[in-house]
Amino acid sequence: MKRLIKKWISAFYTYFSLRGISHGANCKCNFRCKFTPYTKIGERCHFNGMKITGSGKVEIGDHFHSGKNIR
Repeated sequence: MKRLIKKWISAFYTYFSLRGISHGANCKCNFRCKFTPYTKIGERCHFNGMKITGSGKVEIGDHFHSGKNIR
């Protein structure tokens, strides 16, 4: 049951965090993430609470894994 809840939460955060931006296949957000509309994400990226702000373009390549407090 705990695994099912974790999958549901991850699917929820993935949907709401990645909508409106360009991203590849199999991207996943395990916690709340925020991206600008100018962010482009490659394939198979996993985010654990990332926040991107500003007005510049940000490109993240394939197979990227992140945590909180990235600078």
